[in-house]
Amino acid sequence: MQKNTNILVCGIGGQGVMTATEILAEAALALGFDAKKTEVAGMSQRGGVVVSHLRFGKRVLSPQIAQGEADLLVGFEAAETLRWAHMLRPGAPVLTNTSRLSPPVVECGVFELPG
Repeated sequence: MQKNTNILVCGIGGQGVMTATEILAEAALALGFDAKKTEVAGMSQRGGVVVSHLRFGKRVLSPQIAQGEADLLVGFEAAETLRWAHMLRPGAPVLTNTSRLSPPVVECGVFELPG
């Protein structure tokens, strides 16, 4: 493998975004690749946005995926998948959960989901 592989995993708190990324990183390491990951988990325990970057390959210097460079987007929640789609390289696949989940702010009536 000449080029590093970039996987972006997104969802909301409590869905297992960070756990899934950890499992993917461990698998890459077990296969002999260098792997780096980072996550942003603002208010994740309250159903907030969680996004995790994973890069693996022969040599990885930074865990951060640049906009338009993700080789795969794994979305645990459909709205978050759409929010992070700009990170994909052209033609890259998306794997997403299409079940409609209502975040806490919708459940308590503060906001409404579109459509």
